[in-house]
Amino acid sequence: MRKEFDKVLQELKLLLSQFNIDTDHWMIVGPFAYEMLGFKVEIARPLHFHVMMPVKNVPWKLAAQEKKRREVSPRPNSKFWPKYNDFIEKTNYDYDILIATKEKWKTYLEEKSTQVKLSDGAHVRVIKPEFNIEIEKNIFSQFNPFRFDKLKQYYESLLEIVSNDKTSDIYKKNRAFLKKITLLAKHHYFDVDREKEYFKNTSALQGDSVYPGRIRGKAVVLSDIEHLSKPQRGKIVVTISACPKCIESITQSIGLITDEGGALTHAAILSRELEIPCIVGTKVATKVLKNGDWLELDADNGIVRKLN
Repeated sequence: MRKEFDKVLQELKLLLSQFNIDTDHWMIVGPFAYEMLGFKVEIARPLHFHVMMPVKNVPWKLAAQEKKRREVSPRPNSKFWPKYNDFIEKTNYDYDILIATKEKWKTYLEEKSTQVKLSDGAHVRVIKPEFNIEIEKNIFSQFNPFRFDKLKQYYESLLEIVSNDKTSDIYKKNRAFLKKITLLAKHHYFDVDREKEYFKNTSALQGDSVYPGRIRGKAVVLSDIEHLSKPQRGKIVVTISACPKCIESITQSIGLITDEGGALTHAAILSRELEIPCIVGTKVATKVLKNGDWLELDADNGIVRKLN
């Protein structure tokens, strides 16, 4: 994994350098930071990683909604998007950017990161293990129970790395954090079962409307890898979340439905830019809907109905 990701970082370095972002203005955080430091951890999304950089270095103009987020993805209408899409096609990896304020970036740069050498001789920065957990807590504020089993394994291995002393404060604090997200996951699984039963009885799903409109069309479920990056003209895209690899499909669609999300997630921001009806937070859309289902997406009322 480290050898493969080494090549990915070389491509990332070339990409960001085209926008005058040198290696002193970005660093790798999350599980791939551990991989680059020689640790073995469970990675919930093996082809997805996180880059932290100062807000001033984000290579596109942030929309008002994006400035409220900790995590952002390139927008299809930005100058950065074509190069970013080329990066995805070349490496098969995608990434999100975590925004750091000027003050926080200075601290991470000077105290909380270290350099690793790539096979081409260049050096890139990665977060130190003992400080990665605080980054992960920020990411986890947008709790993602759909990948909880793997995430839990990741946190277990992470705790073992940062502290061999199980009586230490850092171990106790992060063990408490793991307990908290375990409880959140239990509540989520209860909600999933309830929503599945509701769909079984009504052929309808409920969620949060983030861009209004009422349309009908065929569903394409992007949990099917075959459909992930293909244009989906005139169809309603159904996906767990608006990951970077599926944005090309979403831009060609007439509507969007997600399992996850809220008003400030990628899906919400993207749907407002594209002006397509969108309902997020259905919890089970990708589990109960199938490719070709005829749907009514009522984003005025936050309801999805299966019509056939």
